Amino acid sequence: ALPIDDQLFIMYTGNVRTADWQRESYQLGAWMDTDNHIKKLSRPLIAHAPAGYTSSFRDPDLIRTDHGYYALIGAQTTTEIGAILVYFSKDLTTWTCQGELNVPANARGYTIECPNLVWIDQQPVLLFCPQGLSQATIPYQNIYPNMYLVADQLDLAQAQFTEPHALTQLDDGFDVYATQAINAPDGRALAVSWIGLPEISYPTDRENWAHCLSLVKELTLKDGHLYQNPVAAVDDLRTTAYDLVFEQQRATVTALNGSFELLLTVPADKTVTVNIADQQESGQLQVTVDANHGQVMIDRRHTGNSFAEDYGQTRQVELTAHKTIKIRLIIDVSVFECYIDNGYSVMTGRFFLNATPSRLNVQGDITAVIGKVWEWRQSEHTGVDNNETKIK
Repeated sequence: ALPIDDQLFIMYTGNVRTADWQRESYQLGAWMDTDNHIKKLSRPLIAHAPAGYTSSFRDPDLIRTDHGYYALIGAQTTTEIGAILVYFSKDLTTWTCQGELNVPANARGYTIECPNLVWIDQQPVLLFCPQGLSQATIPYQNIYPNMYLVADQLDLAQAQFTEPHALTQLDDGFDVYATQAINAPDGRALAVSWIGLPEISYPTDRENWAHCLSLVKELTLKDGHLYQNPVAAVDDLRTTAYDLVFEQQRATVTALNGSFELLLTVPADKTVTVNIADQQESGQLQVTVDANHGQVMIDRRHTGNSFAEDYGQTRQVELTAHKTIKIRLIIDVSVFECYIDNGYSVMTGRFFLNATPSRLNVQGDITAVIGKVWEWRQSEHTGVDNNETKIK
């Protein structure tokens, strides 16, 4: 969507099935006024994919430039290779295909979803989801990955990246997909990730909840590497603060409210384990920070409610050995977001204890370990008919 004068222009995919269950996909449009009234356009903006592409044609990303509007749309060739098609319009009504973005051949998979383009320090950064990406390209574990690609320049009119860098995984955790990114009016690149993977069953499915969204993250580049960190306003959620007090190489904070944050600095060559549990300690999420070997590992095997076992229950980030590691671990009931070394790596996922996360244990070789915990303000809660409490 884009603000145009005093309205919002919305471009979206109509992804439907015919009577004989064949997929049809087309790009549709709508306008929303300041009272949130939506008027759908009567005719598709783009009625079908061009010749040579299948009906896997969806997820438009709208971009405004000085001379018009571009849309990047996820696509699939008839030979089942992922693609991103670039369309142009002067007036948001008539759209013409400029061609296929020159995404490297090993980065395409069999279809591409959710392309998003932002600029950071004048460099184009493409976020996208190549389903079926070869494990030989990047050894990811999730059913589908969310990747990013940085380039030196981008000519949208020619659909050409200049010198695209190495393909990199956006999030090293379990459940990030379909990340959406924009350049804010002040120029910052901001992103929100969908925490939930397609074709995976989650414990919340039986309660009719379909996943959730991450915190809003600011994206920055340093030496060609993408850093992600929660926007500064997230700090306003902090309330009660606790210092970690270690006794016999263990520190425990109890009676937390389910939404809290841990800042932890582990010196070089030390190893510390963080456990997130409920009051009964009937299950736990475990985060191991190994500054000896340069690793952070998250283990959700023992939470008490396992899922997606086929894709592994541990994830690991490799860092530089024998160096200090900093983590910012944010827990929000059934979500964790772990920001490592000021956002150099991020690990995000879902975990389901039998009760509210309310205990945090830190243990290990704690010499010179520095840690602080904050509780967070919680959303307004509302009771529902089945006597469960759900967050608005």
